[in-house]
Amino acid sequence: MVINNRLDIGTSQYWDAEDIQVRNSMSEFNSASTFSAGFGNINGKHKGDFTVGDEILVFADKDQNPVPLKFTYTFPLSFAQATKLFLGVLEGIKFTGKGQSEKITITGRDYTAKLQDVNVEPTVYNDDEVSVIVIDLMTTYAPEISTANVDTTTVTINHIAFNHLSVYDALKELAKKCGFTFWIDANKVLNFKAKGTVSSGIILDNSNILSSTFDESDQDMANDVWVYGDRILTKTQNNFTANGGSVYTLTYQPHNTEVLVGGGSVPYKGGIYELVSFAFTGTQYLLDFDNKNIIFVSGTDAGNNIPTSGTDDIIVNYDRSTPIIKRGTDRASTTLYGTKSKVIVDKNIKDPNMAVDILKGELISDNTLPKKQGNIKIRGVINLTAGNTVAVNLPKNDIINQNYDILQASYSFNAKNNYSENVLDVKVNKKIRDVSDTIKQIILDLKKIQTQDILTSDIIARLEQASETVGPKIKSWQIYTRNMGNSFQLGATLNGVLGSPAPSVIGTNNVLGDYRAGSVFQISGGEV
Repeated sequence: MVINNRLDIGTSQYWDAEDIQVRNSMSEFNSASTFSAGFGNINGKHKGDFTVGDEILVFADKDQNPVPLKFTYTFPLSFAQATKLFLGVLEGIKFTGKGQSEKITITGRDYTAKLQDVNVEPTVYNDDEVSVIVIDLMTTYAPEISTANVDTTTVTINHIAFNHLSVYDALKELAKKCGFTFWIDANKVLNFKAKGTVSSGIILDNSNILSSTFDESDQDMANDVWVYGDRILTKTQNNFTANGGSVYTLTYQPHNTEVLVGGGSVPYKGGIYELVSFAFTGTQYLLDFDNKNIIFVSGTDAGNNIPTSGTDDIIVNYDRSTPIIKRGTDRASTTLYGTKSKVIVDKNIKDPNMAVDILKGELISDNTLPKKQGNIKIRGVINLTAGNTVAVNLPKNDIINQNYDILQASYSFNAKNNYSENVLDVKVNKKIRDVSDTIKQIILDLKKIQTQDILTSDIIARLEQASETVGPKIKSWQIYTRNMGNSFQLGATLNGVLGSPAPSVIGTNNVLGDYRAGSVFQISGGEV
């Protein structure tokens, strides 16, 4: 028994790859696939075969060669049928070695690459159900990918803004808010599904498991979450009755201050404490921001601006800087496992409702309970998609018919693995964060810092460059020409003006009749 492979790259099929790696991985709310393959390149056998941008398909079969015709497979696939494991784009070509050890290695990603490579322009969505936003993003930025498998959620987003976040990360953020996961399948269709609801239909047990390990950890738990967003200005007011003094202390440090005295409708003219010259400004009060004081001025230059004691009412309208802070706690989790705190600081959060949505997404059960991750080696070749579920039955590991999420399916094809049927490693259940996850989060946080001051109302100047030639594809042409002679022609210089001398004159009358010559027919040398 042996496993066979075939690659379709561009319009050609290849059967001689020395090794093929396909990894379909799931992060917390999405999955994506990568690909690499190595070919012997003795005497430049494959030197001109591959082009960056080519479409790649990877097939595998057990005990028979894959069917030689593309797009003739029936889904779902059984073990004995051709299994389409990967559909993506070739992104890298590397030449190594010399002499009889020359090799070409090609690499690529599935069509999530399209989502990772394009950013969402500054955009705001208000009061939209999540799937509506997903479809709009895909239609705008990746129209070549179908949205036929995007499911409707039960979550409506009050407010969310994207500032040059990749489409991939935007979908990940949306999936997080509603407990969904997404991936692009081998038919170029976006699947946006509730986590744990799509079954692979596969059972992993002693009949197809070569070995397994399971680890359980609480290192990624978060049951006490703080969300810090940006600071926003909110309107407030303080009222005073004049007491004869010149200093009145506000509740908060003021922005955009307006001072009205004695029932008047014209605001007093203000200045900044210790930064004005009264002789030139006509200032009536000073604003001491740090101490929150309104100071009415009087003197030779400024005049007497102190409100009359007991009679003048003082109204101070101003904006205060209010932080967006939300906190949530899962009491059941903290009681069982102790407090596991997490702090999120994101200046792109400019609305309290947005902070609440993020908080709810963090306090889902996946984050408030310990995580168990399994690593399983599989006998044979099975088509598994990260994000789907698989049934695991290992009674000796205290796992009895459990449905687990597929976190990663890694295929490694080479002569040794193919003959031993040891090509597939699977990770299941809950993702335990590793160094790569931490680095990804750092990169995403840096992107958010870089774009936090971008507003959707900003005017954007665009420069687009393109160079191309466009013309109709003509197989053949036919032309008929005919001399108009002395006939009347509307708009013509001579024959189009009634009463003017015509090219042919009979006596004193213009010739306005039909005096056209016969038609002349011309044809190209192509087919008619």
